[in-house]
Amino acid sequence: MKRRDFLRMTAAAMFAAAASPWSISFADDLSDLLESTDNSVPLDQDIVAFFSDTHIRVPETQPEPQRLLKCVKAVLNMNPRPATLLCYGDMAFFEGKVEEYQLFKKLMAPIDKAGIKWETTMGNHDRLNNFYEAFPERKEKKPRVKNRYVHIVRTHRADFILLDSYMEGQIRGEIRQDQRDWLIDKLKEYKVATKPVFVGCHHLLNETNLTDILLECPCCPGYIHGHAHKWMVETVKGLPSLGFAATGPWGDLGYAVANLTATEATFVPFVDTYLTPSWSKTKMDAQAMEAYLKKIEQQTLVMPYRRQ
Repeated sequence: MKRRDFLRMTAAAMFAAAASPWSISFADDLSDLLESTDNSVPLDQDIVAFFSDTHIRVPETQPEPQRLLKCVKAVLNMNPRPATLLCYGDMAFFEGKVEEYQLFKKLMAPIDKAGIKWETTMGNHDRLNNFYEAFPERKEKKPRVKNRYVHIVRTHRADFILLDSYMEGQIRGEIRQDQRDWLIDKLKEYKVATKPVFVGCHHLLNETNLTDILLECPCCPGYIHGHAHKWMVETVKGLPSLGFAATGPWGDLGYAVANLTATEATFVPFVDTYLTPSWSKTKMDAQAMEAYLKKIEQQTLVMPYRRQ
């Protein structure tokens, strides 16, 4: 059996198990999960999990916290577990309230206890200062880019650069010149290195206008993002671009897992439903939904580390 097929079978089974009806209160379920999380389960340095658009709102009885907890359970039920988890923005529901980040922190506590290292980007619904109030330990004394949440997450096989595309008062995003300059300088290190580096942020590639910069770096296999609430596989000027499903309020709902090898990364979607946005005029019937989810299941994306 191929590694990617094993990964799909394992994670999909855990996602289905995590979807079982709630038998106790949300708070009790979260508390029990935290207490029962075993940090002796092995972590695989070559597996990375991806969440996006969690849109957590309070109180905890809202659907979004329950959907995120379902994805947290699925990741924790994997054996081995991913050693790394990346979130691609819009952690908070609408305008980044402190209490939303505090609830997000509670939901991610079992991930922390398991020893899984996680990092995030900032989305248009996030507010950095409020995020820092809930996560003071994540505020760096010397940020890579002033007033921006920018990080490099290093794994055994590949690195991930997470940029900050937030624009105050805007739904759209962009990468302004200070970040572009930092990125151009950082990518020079990968022109001579053999280690690949994935670049991404919350917003789509056509909003960040990073295509030409990334094409200049042969060690950048592709761009990854959130925001669209959709599993999106695209190619822009020959550069692969991947968008993740949401765990939150609408769209493709689920998470993703990547298996990293010496030569490529295989991204596998785990989307169990599509929730129609409230503003949509059309809804899928059961038959259309089944066909749609099967189509997504077939859209596993392989990104070779070296672009020709």
